[in-house]
Amino acid sequence: MIDLLVGIFSSTSLGIFSGCGFADRITSMSGQLGTVHRGVVTIAFTAMVTLGIFMLVDALIGLRINKEEEIEGLGIVLHQERGYNEIS
Repeated sequence: MIDLLVGIFSSTSLGIFSGCGFADRITSMSGQLGTVHRGVVTIAFTAMVTLGIFMLVDALIGLRINKEEEIEGLGIVLHQERGYNEIS
C-alpha cells in the first residue's frame, strides 16, 4: 500500500503533479483550487438556505408536537390508528 502511494505522489506523470484529471478549461492547480472553493461556497450556501427553510417551517406550523401527544402516541393523535389490538 505504501509503495503504491509513493509511486502516485512521487511520479511526475501521475498524481497531483501531472495535470491529468482536471476538467475542461482547468489547466493548473490554482484553477482546481478555484473549483474546490466554488464547491465549498455552494455547500455553505445550500446549508444556510436549508436552515432558513427549516426555521420558516418551524415558525409557521411548528416541527414538534407537545409532550402529551408524544406520550399518547403519534398514530393515535394524528390519524386515530392503533398498531396493536388492545387486550383486556
